[in-house]
Amino acid sequence: MIHREKGSALSKLADANKVSWSLDRFDALLFDLDGVLTPTVDLHKKAWKRLFDAVLPADVPPYRDEDYFMYVDGKPRYDGVRSLLQSRGVELPAGEPSDSPDARTICGLGNRKNDEFEELLHEQGIEPYGDVVDLLRHLTAAGKRLAVVSSSRNAREVLFTAGILKYFDQVVDGNVRAAQRLRGKPEPDTYQYAAGVLGVPYDRAIVLEDALSGVASGRAGGFGLVVGVDRGAGAQPLFEAGADIVINQLGELLGGIRPQAAEVAAGLNADTDPLDPNRYPVEAWGFTEQGAPSAESATLFSLSNGTIGVRGESGGPRCLGSGTFLSGFHETFAIRHAEEAYGFAKVGQVVQGVPDTQDFSFTVDGVELRSPGCVGQSLDFRSGVLTRRYRYDLDENVHLEVKVETMTCLARADLLATRLTIRAVGGDMTVHLESRANGDKPVVSRATDPRKADMIADGGLARLEMDALTQNDDHEAYGAYHCKNSGLTMALGFSQQADGRPVGQVCDLEVHDGSDVVVVRYSSYNSLPLSPVGVRSGLEARSDGVVDSVELVKRCSATLGWAQRQGFDGLETAQRQWLDDFWDRADVQVDAHGDDGRTQQIIRWELFELAQATATVPNGISAKGLSGTGYSGHYFWDTEGFILPFLTYTQPERARQALSFRYRMLPAARKRAAVMSMDGALFPWRTINGEEASAFFEAGTAQYHIDADIAYAVCQYVGATGDHEFLASEGIDILVETARMWASLGCVGGDGAFHINTVTGPDEYSALVDDNYYTNVMAKFNLNRAADALDSLTPQERKDAVERLTVA
Repeated sequence: MIHREKGSALSKLADANKVSWSLDRFDALLFDLDGVLTPTVDLHKKAWKRLFDAVLPADVPPYRDEDYFMYVDGKPRYDGVRSLLQSRGVELPAGEPSDSPDARTICGLGNRKNDEFEELLHEQGIEPYGDVVDLLRHLTAAGKRLAVVSSSRNAREVLFTAGILKYFDQVVDGNVRAAQRLRGKPEPDTYQYAAGVLGVPYDRAIVLEDALSGVASGRAGGFGLVVGVDRGAGAQPLFEAGADIVINQLGELLGGIRPQAAEVAAGLNADTDPLDPNRYPVEAWGFTEQGAPSAESATLFSLSNGTIGVRGESGGPRCLGSGTFLSGFHETFAIRHAEEAYGFAKVGQVVQGVPDTQDFSFTVDGVELRSPGCVGQSLDFRSGVLTRRYRYDLDENVHLEVKVETMTCLARADLLATRLTIRAVGGDMTVHLESRANGDKPVVSRATDPRKADMIADGGLARLEMDALTQNDDHEAYGAYHCKNSGLTMALGFSQQADGRPVGQVCDLEVHDGSDVVVVRYSSYNSLPLSPVGVRSGLEARSDGVVDSVELVKRCSATLGWAQRQGFDGLETAQRQWLDDFWDRADVQVDAHGDDGRTQQIIRWELFELAQATATVPNGISAKGLSGTGYSGHYFWDTEGFILPFLTYTQPERARQALSFRYRMLPAARKRAAVMSMDGALFPWRTINGEEASAFFEAGTAQYHIDADIAYAVCQYVGATGDHEFLASEGIDILVETARMWASLGCVGGDGAFHINTVTGPDEYSALVDDNYYTNVMAKFNLNRAADALDSLTPQERKDAVERLTVA
């Protein structure tokens, strides 16, 4: 760490305490993004080079790497274009922000550079610098307010992709700068605005910058400390620009954090409540988040009806991997093993995001409002409606308020309803609303966590040509899509009305001061249920039934007509009736002393999640429902171990549907058993379409206990409901075929006992062991209950089962 020779706030602190310095005198840290938190500078450098290599005239000096720091780093995009061109004596008209990337204007070239950057971001992804997360955790534990101040309009997307958006209280990006009409760096406006939004005096805030213009911005703003982060600009130029200290790594700041805070960050002596009641108030029948969302918010506030799943607000971009999902709708890919071997899984599966109709953008006076001043969201357990609230500050006393209410309809599985209430405060305004279905591709993920989704480079969603049905009229739109590898097909239709009159996906709304305009959108998604018997050949999955995309679109159209007749209020009434019936049967009331009702709230949140994840069961139930891409959307033993016991006693018809899905998976399970040289059926450890999808044998196929887990769920369901018809028609097949697998997997040892060797138990920490206790006990249960079940059948039922299953 290098200090400014004199006049440095930090150097005075260091002189007072030669061992360490403290951040106690500062309340907030304001970070630049590019080059400080993330190495997006490399992507920006490549994007600028692509741009200027293509557009600079041949008779001027070409673009060089050092030009980045000299002319464009830290500046708003259009200013960077202008600065570089001026250095080459090239003049172009300014143009407008709406200019095409092909336009020969300052704005046109700036937009082209943005396109180049976004393409690189989606291709390569981004991760924070190595010490960033550790520092942010410590700062958060120390109670510091954090903000990002960036000239980039892509700042939120970059932070979201890097996985660090959740640490920041505010993001002041290029969109905020434009909306608030702030001057860009090296002027101090954006940093001063960020401090003001955080409610922190300038002299109580630290600015961290790697760009000379950004350091100058911090110095001009009168901030308490300006930290230069040397990522290539050089220490001396950073000092000359106004830095108090210069560091090479953010980790050098950790020495200034009090030891108590470090202990909290490390999880030592911490008694803080992750559900801060000021942010997450205690409610008996709801869950509310006040303030800006975190990355986890999208899952916590997700909605589903078992067929459609929609993620809540996370502050990051919505796209095909972070928006809307359909039950069973997935893409496939060839699993690449480091070394192929017989019996290894061949076909991977991952839930495929579908076009999302919850992405709305607002423009007022030509300025797109992409960063709201405040955000909050709440989930009502009694209505199943998610309410999101946004406020966009247009001027000191002028702002736009938007309330978005969403429900995945429990009374109609293929319907999603959304109502926007738009209010002008402080003056009349014309609001330009764009609400197209978002089919943006997800950014590349480099995560190695197996709980996160696999990324498919050569698959994904493709739109089918259906010109005749793509647009019915001005307020209804339709489309059909299929997965490139799995071949699964889905259709989407949506309609929109403003104050009861039809409007298109793009419309202008006249909103008067203090008045509301109400926009209602209905979205219908249709796909066919899976046939869970694995793939046909190659990577192609199978659906139940033969229906073309035109028929799926027609189904969407019929649903939209029905929804318009019901109206949003009518749908909400039906939703409440459905949930009233659910709570009458399933509510669990607790009296936990001393927690002011928090335990009751958490239990009801859990019950609500179970209710919405199983409101319909067209396919299997994945470990994370339809809340996102976690675990790639796979079904595990979670269904039988955790979900079915609840359904068996509260909604037995749903339990039977889930077990019937396993029954329909038997052909694939028999095939898998044969591959593994066993009799009977071996169910896949993780799957969507019935094909084993686990590429890691030791924690996948080796968990043979899944056969007994499914058998246990069958017995529990039949025992609780007395559904003998299910046992005779489907359950007995599952019990017998899984029992056969155990008989062939184990062997009688020299001690005369039956042993099952080389298996992995449910804890997954001790892989490939002999005689795992849980596995042995469950296998014994499975074998005994299969024999008991055969004995319980009527003579005719037993005769049919013996013939069907060739039981000796």
